[in-house]
Amino acid sequence: MISQEQVESSQKVIYQLFSQALKVNKISPLYLLHGDVGTPLKDLSFFLAKSLVCKDRNPLACNECNTCKRIEEGNYLDFIFIDGSKNQIKLDDIKGLIAKASETPVEKDNVIIFIINNLENSSSLVQNALLKFLEEPQDNVYGFITTNNVSLILPTIVSRSELLSLLPSSKEDLIKKGNEKGLSKDDVEILSYLSSSFEEMLLSSLDDAYHNGKDSVFSYLEAINDDPKYGLFIIDNEIIPLLKDKVSLRYFFDILALAILDMIRLEHGLKINLVSSFDLIASLKDKITFKEDFYAEILKSKSLLSMNINAGLILDKLAIYYYRRSI
Repeated sequence: MISQEQVESSQKVIYQLFSQALKVNKISPLYLLHGDVGTPLKDLSFFLAKSLVCKDRNPLACNECNTCKRIEEGNYLDFIFIDGSKNQIKLDDIKGLIAKASETPVEKDNVIIFIINNLENSSSLVQNALLKFLEEPQDNVYGFITTNNVSLILPTIVSRSELLSLLPSSKEDLIKKGNEKGLSKDDVEILSYLSSSFEEMLLSSLDDAYHNGKDSVFSYLEAINDDPKYGLFIIDNEIIPLLKDKVSLRYFFDILALAILDMIRLEHGLKINLVSSFDLIASLKDKITFKEDFYAEILKSKSLLSMNINAGLILDKLAIYYYRRSI
């Protein structure tokens, strides 16, 4: 959960825009929050949603009143949350949203609020269904959509939204808190990059999906550092059997992308994130001559998770791409 003070200090433009919109009663029916991996998209969308109905806002949500707490806990009857961060958003999710939005609000506030987190994790069919709903806006329905990649959202949805661009969180604060709480050095290095808050960082550090993704990345990097063809073997025999869900696969692609970015940074004399793996990053920096292209291919592979494509095929395709470029 993000506080008003944190929003004011870290997202000043959004704080001022939304405060003014509330003051003059000119709230957009749809906001699209976007930012890099690690920005507090979900937390901020919840905070703004609470600000619409908070009983003690000054000028935004207090986080303490009963209404704020009920939204945070998912107990506010006129609030719908669809989460694409862990599972692909389905057509039934959008149908449920449409059905709920057509009903008369139950709460005294007389508004219906929805949040769709990580809309990019949905098919074009789902987004088109959402678009049809957005094309017929209702006066008392307000929505917040979040994404790490605006280019994966239908342009017609983007054009109907008021865009809110998030600034990255303070990585230094996350590193400090992670070290204070005794997280391992490599987890602090990775999760301070991927997380939007210390709470998210801590939860990820306890998640098997994260550890499976992380272990798979370093197994793969060590394999291709020895011989490019070993990467094919590791992907087929160790990684595909281990990464059985989309959460662990997203961690895999995010951490692998971070490692390649570090190689690019090191090549330009910049500080890297994965200091604990400096020797491995430095070795691969000299061996991989197509780092920018490989990074783009990793992001492309991650985007395929939003489609109903077999995960093994996605991983195999990436491994084959690397092998062919490296020989």
